[in-house]
Amino acid sequence: VYLTPEQRQEALVLFKSLNLAEEIIRGGERGARALEGRIREKISLESQGVIDYVEVRDANDLSEITEITGPVIVALAVKFGTTRLIDNKVVEAGHYV
Repeated sequence: VYLTPEQRQEALVLFKSLNLAEEIIRGGERGARALEGRIREKISLESQGVIDYVEVRDANDLSEITEITGPVIVALAVKFGTTRLIDNKVVEAGHYV
């Protein structure tokens, strides 16, 4: 209700970005910063949203990681106009959690 029709359409990039993160991890990427960069790039290229954060964290304790060795949470927050949208997805290398 707080987004314009155009912003609603662009906001779908959050869902798409989280699915891309899962694909990239399943494809073998283990660098957390590299994954964050790919997600930032997708959001920037496909929307006018302003990224607040894109982070890959340990899914068990939310600690910062540099290498993906187990389940992770991919979390993001993006602002569309005055509305800040947040979303996340838990992913483990090899399978979805």
